[in-house]
Amino acid sequence: MKTKNLLPGILIAIVASASGCASATFTKTGDYTAKPRDPNCDFAVYTTPPTESFKELGVVDFITFVNSVASVDDAKRDAKKFVCRAGGNGLILAKPFLKGAYSAATVIWIENNSK
Repeated sequence: MKTKNLLPGILIAIVASASGCASATFTKTGDYTAKPRDPNCDFAVYTTPPTESFKELGVVDFITFVNSVASVDDAKRDAKKFVCRAGGNGLILAKPFLKGAYSAATVIWIENNSK
């Protein structure tokens, strides 16, 4: 049996998840399509929907060993390429669970936003 070959992969997965490494996926939603922005674009992060009018562009699902990211900063970092590529200037984090961990976020375009 080749169980010895599985051990390094399992250890790497555990270390990566413990260190906050995550990946994410993006799914287009809504009818509005925005122009892609610079890959290093800046955007606002919200934990509740903003008061300004906005258009929904898509949803980012965070994928980790525990299926969530640990903080607002982690979520912003992991979602950045999707927000910028989709043309977003805002990200609404889904309601946190497990002491502030986030599993998903909505990419939005806010009109008249300077970000």
